[in-house]
Amino acid sequence: MSGIIHPNDWAWIDSITGWMTEWECQWLALMASTVCSWTEIGTFNGRSTMAVGLGLRKYSRLQLVDCCFGPLFKNNYKILKQRRPDLNIIRAECNSDYAAKYLYNTEVVFLDGDHYYPSILNDIKIWRHKCVTLCGHDYDPVLEPGGHAGVVLAVDEYFGDNKDIVCDSIWWARNL
Repeated sequence: MSGIIHPNDWAWIDSITGWMTEWECQWLALMASTVCSWTEIGTFNGRSTMAVGLGLRKYSRLQLVDCCFGPLFKNNYKILKQRRPDLNIIRAECNSDYAAKYLYNTEVVFLDGDHYYPSILNDIKIWRHKCVTLCGHDYDPVLEPGGHAGVVLAVDEYFGDNKDIVCDSIWWARNL
């Protein structure tokens, strides 16, 4: 697949454990290339974070929120900082509620943290007014119960038909 992420960069991203497909990473990088600020809630090891970070415009702000940045994430973060020293990266090692109170407003918020219904619905509500576009991962209505059904329920309840499934399991909603 050819895309915005260079094949050498994709080899690095693909080595990062996570659930983002190459198509999803390419799509995130492409969307990031159209904005100057992006916030990601839930980073795990950084697979999607690195795709976004490589795609963002020069001198953009990238805000990262997670309750615990693990050693694999921290290693990938160092590599991203080396490859993109122009980015203003803010790491907030805290819960989503706290981060929403103190981080900057942003063009895009990407939700990929806690996937349980009450948590994702709360994330939608607290981040919706801090961005122009709200999107997230793991919208898959075909999943068995107990999978990521909470994401589907919360997104459908909040946005109804005012959202798109844009790439595999990524949902996208303009702020209404």
